[in-house]
Amino acid sequence: ASFLDPVVEEEKAEELLSLIQTELSPYERQVFDLYIQKISTSEIAELLGRDEKSIQNAIGRMLVKLRKRLGR
Repeated sequence: ASFLDPVVEEEKAEELLSLIQTELSPYERQVFDLYIQKISTSEIAELLGRDEKSIQNAIGRMLVKLRKRLGR
């Protein structure tokens, strides 16, 4: 492990946060914030007053957008 590892990891985290802010819609960011807290899709749907299918679609769009931008 290099002494630069924490710096590199911090830069990657900042890049990911920037991507999230620029690539995701406000609705997708809401879903993302709840999703990364390990809240289930049904709970997210209830919290946001949306259909569970809408939440699943938003998660799918988020993953496609982020993978595309991260080159994966």
